Amino acid sequence: MNKNVKSIIFVLPALVIFLHSCYHSTEPEQPEPKIPYMSLNIGDIRQYYDIATGQYSQVEVINTTNRVDGQEVYVVENITYYANVKWIGYTYHFIRDNYFWQTYLDTVKEPTINSVNPFLESKIINTYDNGNEYFLRTDGVADSERVFHESKIIDSVETSLQTFYDVLEINQIDPDTTNNRRMYYAKEYGLIETRMIYHNEIYILSPIYVKVKDKEIGQYVLLP
Repeated sequence: MNKNVKSIIFVLPALVIFLHSCYHSTEPEQPEPKIPYMSLNIGDIRQYYDIATGQYSQVEVINTTNRVDGQEVYVVENITYYANVKWIGYTYHFIRDNYFWQTYLDTVKEPTINSVNPFLESKIINTYDNGNEYFLRTDGVADSERVFHESKIIDSVETSLQTFYDVLEINQIDPDTTNNRRMYYAKEYGLIETRMIYHNEIYILSPIYVKVKDKEIGQYVLLP
């Protein structure tokens, strides 16, 4: 065989291997960032409506502040409009160790009642839950007030706004067995629906408007 032909035969496979390695990097691909089931951003708004009672609820993150111990928290304005009456209240939240918490700004008035948990911190959800959580919501409370949260992932929840997929369901286990509450969280959008059975009455707070960061779905309702 011609010497030049032999050289070409040996060079071509090496060239193919080189080109293949260029197009198929051995560096590992970066995983896609996880999307939380709940986040806190100033300006986030969630509006809900219960068709059975005509009740509107609005939750808006309006500011940040600090607890007396320095912990930064988000100020959430909660508005309920029902039967031509409007109620406004404020709650305080933060995220720690991937959990979404509610807290008091100051210690409870009688700290000896709950020295374990003086700010009455309540754990709501794991923002990156895989559907296998079971935990006490508020440490240090009396047995008659011990509420547990149990989670699971369900395929979808159909609401009046849209169908949400890969939804986190939180079953609230209350000492009062006449009170049953299930909360549903969608990735990125947060709490999308609450279903309650209280003394055999059914209430469903369904979303009508959700704004989280730059994402917006539904039509905002200006409450009186």
